[in-house]
Amino acid sequence: KTLEAINRKSDLEKLCKNIEKLIRPGNIHIHTDLIAGLPLEDAESFKNSFNKAYSLKPHMLQLGFLKFLHGTALRQNAASFGAVFEQKAPYTVLKTDTLSFAELRKLHRVAELLERLRDSGRFQEGLAFLLSLSRGPTLSSRPKRISVRRTIFSCAPESFFSASFFLYLNLE
Repeated sequence: KTLEAINRKSDLEKLCKNIEKLIRPGNIHIHTDLIAGLPLEDAESFKNSFNKAYSLKPHMLQLGFLKFLHGTALRQNAASFGAVFEQKAPYTVLKTDTLSFAELRKLHRVAELLERLRDSGRFQEGLAFLLSLSRGPTLSSRPKRISVRRTIFSCAPESFFSASFFLYLNLE
């Protein structure tokens, strides 16, 4: 539905297979981008897209946010999907009919964690360890308590955000 709403046609299964083929030999650097705030995309569908993109194991996985640039069809049709966006550049989405302001704020935090912990390459082993405890690198909302060297923190199973949040808090 989302791809139709933005006039894009893609065979996502074929796209994922092609990304996997490109990554497999190890001689091509793959950078994938996800855009949050697209029309008709809710938290659940974005979670599924994120989880799929993360599971492909690209070298970089950037989480960006929809921008409503002057002269674009998305900006002209923003009201049709309840989009509210910044009135000054870069015109970033603040909320839509299907993604609340709070959900988008959480995704901004996930984007920062993704960049600092995964894509920086500085925490590969620690992040892999935390994700193994939480049973995988995906977004979820089911709480679980995990003990790591007498440190207890909340972690959602299969949650990149929750598993990495503890590590993030100790960076500053």
